[in-house]
Amino acid sequence: DIRAMGALLGQIVKEHHGQEIFEKIEELRGLSKKWREAGAGRNPDSAEEADSTFEELTKVCANLTNEEILVIARAFNFFLSIANAAEGHHRIRRLNMATREEAPPDRYDSW
Repeated sequence: DIRAMGALLGQIVKEHHGQEIFEKIEELRGLSKKWREAGAGRNPDSAEEADSTFEELTKVCANLTNEEILVIARAFNFFLSIANAAEGHHRIRRLNMATREEAPPDRYDSW
């Protein structure tokens, strides 16, 4: 659900704001993921990688215009909302599946 809805969000960003801003969003997303995977500054073994990635993030952000910052912030906000909604939907789906597995058969199912 998250991937499908995230892809739709990406298409919308491209259609309304252009390929260039989409690529900046993807660059920031990729650098953020890389920084997090390097321990986000919490792991001494990968602190150097995390620091250099964070420096890259800082440079990219420092070169953004106010208009780009607004579009990017909105895109990330929408994506996080989408992710939260998809997670809630998935939990409900799993709960329904578990409930159906434990429930006695419907009286019409026994015919």
